[in-house]
Amino acid sequence: GLAIGQPPAAETPRRAAVVLAHGLRSRTALRLGQVSPEGCRVIGGRFYGPSYSFEQTAERTLTPGEAPRLEVRNAFGGVSVTAGAPGVVKVKLRKVVFLPTEEKARALAERIELRLSGDGALVKVGTNRDEIGRGQDIGFETHLEIEAPAETAVEIRSEHGRVDLAGVASADVASSFDGVSVERLAGALKLESKNGEVRASGIGAGLDLTARHGNVEVSDVIGPSKLDVEHGDLSARKTGPLDVAIQYGGFDAEGVAGDLVVRGGHAGVRASD
Repeated sequence: GLAIGQPPAAETPRRAAVVLAHGLRSRTALRLGQVSPEGCRVIGGRFYGPSYSFEQTAERTLTPGEAPRLEVRNAFGGVSVTAGAPGVVKVKLRKVVFLPTEEKARALAERIELRLSGDGALVKVGTNRDEIGRGQDIGFETHLEIEAPAETAVEIRSEHGRVDLAGVASADVASSFDGVSVERLAGALKLESKNGEVRASGIGAGLDLTARHGNVEVSDVIGPSKLDVEHGDLSARKTGPLDVAIQYGGFDAEGVAGDLVVRGGHAGVRASD
């Protein structure tokens, strides 16, 4: 039942109208997603509907004398890592369950587990989402808030959830379908982002960044940076040498302490100082 304007007068417009109608139906179906028997609606990779939150906490003491390492795996939920007390990693898991009653939501939340593993100075953080979600049409999110010592090297793999990282030694981040913010790193940052905006500032030892379908802002980077951006605008302020590849977006650089190399296609370039 889709009507577009008046009936076309010629064959060519009629074909165009049919193609347009089909395209609109397909896009509408994609945006609306699915509705489970419990009423959970999935739109653009997110869950909507009645929901209830539950929390679980845990911590792991680190082996003294070794550089701490933290590995985080998460999907459908945010990840936040900040600097905390030395010698220990503290984790809070917030479970958001999309079910019509608190009783049903609590029953599912009790099955969602926060998992900490690893030996010595290595801590791995994740959940049992793959086990719980397999074969079920129920939506839930797992949001992780983590405190780690400032000298920690952090690795994050995240899907469908925002990533916020600040105040640690170095980071290796791969994220998709939400934004990323990284600030105040003592060392280097490696970052790969898909379908989300990126902000990186206060990076102490260089930046290696790849971004697709999202704007990127970079500032206050010591050391060389290699930036590869497609389908998004890129701005860089107060950096070391820059090696930039950009496609289908604008590039604006100011305050580059070293060489600036740009390879662009369908991209505007503006640089100063």
